[in-house]
Order: sequence, then C-alpha cells, then structure tokens
Amino acid sequence: PLGEAGRAEIRELGVDTVVCLNVLEHIAEDTATLADLFHVLRPGGRIVLIVPALQRLYGSLDAHLHHVRRYEKAELEDKVRGAGFVLEDVRFLNRPGILGWWVNGRLLRRRVLPAGQLAAFKLLLPLLKREEANPPSVGMSLLAIARKPA
Repeated sequence: PLGEAGRAEIRELGVDTVVCLNVLEHIAEDTATLADLFHVLRPGGRIVLIVPALQRLYGSLDAHLHHVRRYEKAELEDKVRGAGFVLEDVRFLNRPGILGWWVNGRLLRRRVLPAGQLAAFKLLLPLLKREEANPPSVGMSLLAIARKPA
C-alpha cells in the first residue's frame, strides 16, 4: 500500500487509466492496492483488470507463478466496488483454457506449461476472438473495467 505522499505524487500526474494485466493476483493486500488505485486516479478515471479466475483451478502452475489467489467473479466485483469504483463490465475470458490449466496444474502438478501445448493454444485464438461478441459464462480469466465517479 502507498503512503499519502506516494498517493499525492502519483495523483499529480493526472493518471486517467490504470491497466493491471495479471498483476493483482500476486499482491497479498489486493484490497489495499485497489484502494490506492482509486485514490490516485483522477475523477472519471478507469481501471482495467485481468486476473486469473476460479479458485478451484489453483494448482502448481499458480504456485510456481507466485499467485496468491485466483478470483471468483463475485469476489472481484465486491473488492472493486469496495474500493469505491463503479463497475462497467466484468466478464470471463478464455473458456477453452480451463481444461488445460486444470490438467497441468491440478492433475499433473506441472510448474510450467509444455511448449507444445502453448503452440497448440495458438490454434484456439479464433475461438477466443468469438468470446468478444458472446462472453462465456465461465472462463480461465476475468476482465473487469471500472470507473472512479466524477
């Protein structure tokens, strides 16, 4: 968490958007971090978060990546709102990745994904593109977009 001097220094920059792509899950004090983001953003500013979803997927891959947690949708919504933000969108991403993450991280207890699987994942990119128009009801990650009230 930032002290008031650190918050003031960043606030002076007039930041209007903060993007955290697979960052928040590494921070033990995630609620304090969200509060800091709220305080440093100018009114009307936005945060864009992508975090790993579904705590039941937490396994050896997450541990090796130093993830403190994976998020449930309601948990992320509550934490973002609790920091003072107004949610604009929260949606799951990457439904196809769930099975591979579970097999590798929970069943096989791997620390890294095999290179061949990463190459095969590229074949799934057209499916992920389709998720933009029709978000899945569950996915390996969560996207949240929120605004600080003006």
